[in-house]
Amino acid sequence: MRWLQTRLKFNTLRSQMLLGFLAVMLLILTFVGYLTFHSVSTLLKNNAEKHIQQTAVQANGRLEGILEQINSLTTLVSTNEYIQQLLLRDVEGQPPTFAERQALPPIINLVQLYTDDIKSVELFCV
Repeated sequence: MRWLQTRLKFNTLRSQMLLGFLAVMLLILTFVGYLTFHSVSTLLKNNAEKHIQQTAVQANGRLEGILEQINSLTTLVSTNEYIQQLLLRDVEGQPPTFAERQALPPIINLVQLYTDDIKSVELFCV
């Protein structure tokens, strides 16, 4: 420790120049670090916003595609002749028998056959 004190005499021109240089370099590095941090954080924020918007657009398009697929497949099932006859008889007051209801799942499961996204389908008479 005593060696360091004898080597660093602050009253010499060399030591004063070193301290001045270190102070200026610290100031410059702090300023450059702040500018770099600010520009990189702004860039990351903008890229994140664009990425989130792009993901939302893709998810919305996928959802619309799935809904359109569900619409067309349920229309396919609901326009089935056998189902139309059962629904008509049900509206007229003749509910379907157990055997007729047992014949419905293979027809209704056509929707699940053509897509992986639909897990179950139920048929209601209103």
